[in-house]
Amino acid sequence: LFVLFLCSALVSLLTVYLISNRFKGPLDRLIHGFEKTAEGELFYLFEAHGDVELKKLAAAFNRMSEALWRNHKKLKRSNYNLAKANRASLESQLFLATLIDSSPSCVVTADSQGRIMIFNRKASEDFGYDKEDAIGKNVDKLLTNAVRESQLYQPPGTGQSGVEVLCRRRDGSTFPAYLIVSPIMTKEGSITAYLYIIRDISESKNFQQMMVRIDRYYTRGEMASEVAHEINNYLAVLSGNIELLPLMWGKGDQDRFHHRLEVMKQTVDKIARFSDGLMDTDPDKSAFEPADINQLVENTVAFLKPQNRFDNVEITTTLSPHLSLVEIDVAQIQQLLVNLLYNAAEALQDRPGRKKIGITTSVAGEGSAKSVQIEIRDNGPGVAEDKKEQLFTKRFTTKRKGHGIGLITCRKIVEAHNGRIAYRKEEGATFRFDVPIKRQEATDSSTAEAVAQQSSQPA
Repeated sequence: LFVLFLCSALVSLLTVYLISNRFKGPLDRLIHGFEKTAEGELFYLFEAHGDVELKKLAAAFNRMSEALWRNHKKLKRSNYNLAKANRASLESQLFLATLIDSSPSCVVTADSQGRIMIFNRKASEDFGYDKEDAIGKNVDKLLTNAVRESQLYQPPGTGQSGVEVLCRRRDGSTFPAYLIVSPIMTKEGSITAYLYIIRDISESKNFQQMMVRIDRYYTRGEMASEVAHEINNYLAVLSGNIELLPLMWGKGDQDRFHHRLEVMKQTVDKIARFSDGLMDTDPDKSAFEPADINQLVENTVAFLKPQNRFDNVEITTTLSPHLSLVEIDVAQIQQLLVNLLYNAAEALQDRPGRKKIGITTSVAGEGSAKSVQIEIRDNGPGVAEDKKEQLFTKRFTTKRKGHGIGLITCRKIVEAHNGRIAYRKEEGATFRFDVPIKRQEATDSSTAEAVAQQSSQPA
């Protein structure tokens, strides 16, 4: 029995050994395949022979390996495309940042609460803030109170594309600028931020002011000889009467003596009225103040009428008795009148027959839009049709020695008063401009004050 048991055990052990040897090789190869897959060799194929179950296990392993390999290729391709897209995005961001920083205008973006998010290099230069200091601050710090509260500054999205404003630097100083505000919107139409484009127009303003000054100097230069001639005429009358007074006094001719005194008094009065028409040359007095337009027209006409260029020119005035006082810079408006009347006189020089200039004042509009209109017309040849487009925009003159900036100056002065100027051809040339009766406060931050300071400087 013992021998039989021993033989049976040996057979069992042999059977187990044979079976284990049969499965050990394939299982070792399968384990090796898993280890290779774990190490990154995804396309590892396992071959099994003999047993059906081992073949099924090998086929399942191979399907898993192939699937891992295919997915790895897809993932690798996706990673490559993602890296490429990231590089392109970074390059685009860098290009956009460089583009914004290279802009000749200030570029500022702010969120819907007004907090600054982007502040380019030009904005740092013009406003004096470092980019790091500006980020997070409210964009209102860049604008003056007068601008924010004025009618010129419209909040973004109101349809106004651009306005002239007064900006404030970090040190508190100000400069004129042209502001464009544009909302940044989502696809759904909600506003997420605002884009501010700000361009310093100080140089442009300086050029405008220089043109006004040049025109003023030119006008005064033209008037100098005529003023001297007219004053000399009055002085000649005074001198002649002064020489006669002792003779009349010695003869006891009291009536003629008093008559001569009266003539001298009237001459002095004429000189006073004449001098009232002279332009105010004191820059400290150049300011907006309530003024009587009718009186200004009369003073200007009284000043110009005796001048040689108005010889044989009939000047008539039709002045509305219902005009309110208007807030104007008197020196500027007088220069405007002088320019237009000089132009009219020049246009009439070669006209045969009666030469006429008419001046009319009237009231237009209602409420806050109420304004005073001044119209100056002549019966000269007018402006040629092909030249009309150049009026007020280009250096235009019909004079042989004209400088061609008079009408540009006229437009600048009218704009400084928030008014409008226009030309139309009737019997001759008609120029009409209007001045709002109540001046908008926003003008303080715009052209008016700067033009006023320059245009009233003495020659």
